[in-house]
Amino acid sequence: MLWVILSVGAIVPTTTQAQSRRATEGSIGRLEGVAYDSIYARPLSGATIQLAFASNVAVIRFATTDERGRFVFDSVAPGQWIVGANHPRLDSLAIVQLTRGVDVKSRGVTRAVIAVPSAGSLITQECGASVAIDSSGYLFGTLRNARPPHVAVSGSVRVEWPEPEIVGGVFRRQLRELTLRTTATGEYSVCGVPPYGLVRIQAWSGADSTGILLADVPSHGIGKLDLTLGAARRIPLPDTVLASDSSAAFEGDTSSPASASRATVTLLRGTGIVRGGARTTFGAPLANAHATVWGTGVNTTSGSDGRFALTDLPTGSHVLELRAIGYPLTRRVIDIVEGEPTMITAALEKPADLTPIQIRALRSRIMGVDLSGFEKRSRGAIGRFLDTLQLARINAITPVDVFRFVPGVRVVPGPGGDKIVFGAPGRSCDPTIYVNGVPAAGNFTLDMYVNAADLRGVEIYTNPVLVPSEYKAETFCGSVVLWTGVTRDRRR
Repeated sequence: MLWVILSVGAIVPTTTQAQSRRATEGSIGRLEGVAYDSIYARPLSGATIQLAFASNVAVIRFATTDERGRFVFDSVAPGQWIVGANHPRLDSLAIVQLTRGVDVKSRGVTRAVIAVPSAGSLITQECGASVAIDSSGYLFGTLRNARPPHVAVSGSVRVEWPEPEIVGGVFRRQLRELTLRTTATGEYSVCGVPPYGLVRIQAWSGADSTGILLADVPSHGIGKLDLTLGAARRIPLPDTVLASDSSAAFEGDTSSPASASRATVTLLRGTGIVRGGARTTFGAPLANAHATVWGTGVNTTSGSDGRFALTDLPTGSHVLELRAIGYPLTRRVIDIVEGEPTMITAALEKPADLTPIQIRALRSRIMGVDLSGFEKRSRGAIGRFLDTLQLARINAITPVDVFRFVPGVRVVPGPGGDKIVFGAPGRSCDPTIYVNGVPAAGNFTLDMYVNAADLRGVEIYTNPVLVPSEYKAETFCGSVVLWTGVTRDRRR
């Protein structure tokens, strides 16, 4: 954890009352200042500012910054003072408190600026200069137990994310994995995570664990995620896969597909309860919203009042997913604790109305990716193809939704969210995924790679024998090739 102290004078906690009186005798000054957020380049509004005499910190005055980050203290005795700032943003950056010393002058205005350090400075302090130069960041937090009194516990944390690299002159996405032990008080810090992206994270201590979670690292590269460890019963799903299941691999199964050709998908259950309400951004109840917790197979639909309840859930940190027709998907990491229900209110944002797009030549209207091969293969008789028009009709919320009605493809629940498998129940398998012609790292759900709105073409080869050579399946299962891009000139 970071302690950021910007101080020009030592703090002496004791003094005599006579010394304090002498300091306040004479001309009175005025302190005006500004609190600034260097990370977002804007004033730090709503911050609590503390002012204490350097030689008598027992007496503290308070002020609150306005919308422009300004604060004022009148009738300030001349001398050395300590100015401190507290704000919820500081906690999200692992900063305990900002402080600095100020020499207040007599008979006039003394001005001071107290600023949040830049993201680069904080990343350098936590991870070293090499991580900051590499434009990477860090993720930190604390592990706690789901059982009352929810004390901090030591344990292990694993973080994974797909990372592009060039191997032997070939561009591909590799799986980057970091596993570490927390401190004795449950604190962890993972350096090197990609800013402005998703990482997959799971923590455990003994038999207790979290679910498989998705953490969104902010664009500045510093993310905070406190984790709750709980208990779960594992119930086998009546389905098997030919390749190692993503959850098994993530939880430490080192078996290769060749040595472990069949793996059982399991659902997580327990004594946890989630009660919630689905709302619009205007606060109105949202009926018929679908709610589920990843990896449990437990789902329900909100009533006319927007309320829903999920029971028999594992405790600990898990991902709650809410979706409704006409609204973007909402996901939230929630903490399910023992002995009491977890209460959640989620607002689903209504997307902007889009004028239908009239698409001319597909290849000429897609930026950043060459779809000539897609067009050529789609004219053949091998595989199934979804072009831009078909994808627009499907209007999928997530990439997985594209496959819900494709013959030979099934969507099944998994610890990391819904995933696609080929084949019938009892003999299904995990296809190899390609994104814009590049093989994707294993063990990830589709939305770790692409957004549904960015899809411009999909190729589906359920027969491994008929897969084109450039998209050969890594296992004897088949392949899915996703093409993404940005639509250029739109005609209304």
